[in-house]
Amino acid sequence: MNVLYAEEKMVDETTWKKFIDHAIVRQQLAEITVRETIRKLKYLEKHGINLMTDKEELKKQVYDFFSKKLQEGASHSALNHYVKALNRWCKFREIDIKFKKYRETAKPRRIPLTNDLKKLMDTCKNRTPIDKRDRTIIFTLYKMGLRAMELCNLNLDDIDWINGTMTIRGKGGKIRYLPIPHDLLKGKNVPSLLNYVKYWRLDTDKKALFTTQKGRLSPVYLRSIIKKRARQAGIPWIHPHSLRHYYATNLLRAGVNIRVVQELLGHTDIKTTGIYLHIIETDMRNAVENPNLEDPLKLKPKRKKQHPPKNRHRWLKNKIKSVAGLEGIKGHHRIYFGQHMPDFSLCWFRRCSHVQI
Repeated sequence: MNVLYAEEKMVDETTWKKFIDHAIVRQQLAEITVRETIRKLKYLEKHGINLMTDKEELKKQVYDFFSKKLQEGASHSALNHYVKALNRWCKFREIDIKFKKYRETAKPRRIPLTNDLKKLMDTCKNRTPIDKRDRTIIFTLYKMGLRAMELCNLNLDDIDWINGTMTIRGKGGKIRYLPIPHDLLKGKNVPSLLNYVKYWRLDTDKKALFTTQKGRLSPVYLRSIIKKRARQAGIPWIHPHSLRHYYATNLLRAGVNIRVVQELLGHTDIKTTGIYLHIIETDMRNAVENPNLEDPLKLKPKRKKQHPPKNRHRWLKNKIKSVAGLEGIKGHHRIYFGQHMPDFSLCWFRRCSHVQI
């Protein structure tokens, strides 16, 4: 590719600024969404798509790119992120194009168990700033149910240490205030936020709560941290959002009202929260179908044990009569607890010696 041509087709800084203003003012997108959109568009630009070309050429280049990505094994959900970014760009350029989203297949959610999170926490037990930070991040994610972006956007000022609340900036710039569990806020034997901020936080960013050696923690870096710790723990399928799934199902299993769970998770539509109810219904189905549950119809009748009555002499006399009647023997008879036994294993009932048949 000609270098000069590549430079000419790149979007200049002035155009990017106009796009940002258009996205925030007219499309009413949050700043976080705008940043992610620009990142996707620059990735497309880097891979040979001319964002400033005409309508037909843009469609051709985009679908060629999507075709290549599908052959490489990209998922439909991954391509839909580029589709949304391109549609926002087309609105800005006032081009009559709307790329259709690919149909996504719903994958079953894999919810980590409490034992899995214990293994994850055990991978960062060393007394180093990195291990202390990672341990506090994991603890915060499954205690508060935050999204990756919400955790990365946390500032030191977002924590109200007196009232025990946290300010969360969620999707679409929406703000919600959540209570912080006491053990997460100021716990002594757990990786609390107070202990992390006071002794282990890297002071590379003045505002950010969670930092790296270069500054504020990013969602991409957060994902790499969790994936690395998950591989060390032998559970490589866990990612940051898995801890949010654990938080939601843990609340519902504990009997918390679904409306309360909706507010804690920051869901606009309760149907989104209702997804986790299907998991609870599966638990209920497995519970009622448990083969270890007792069923009166499946119980085998137990043999009744013969206990001697209070009048033991009459009971013994009846037993001896039944045995003697079988063999036509009169007189004293050798028995073993009322049953006729072979000669080599018989014993005498001395107490029956006076019983006459």
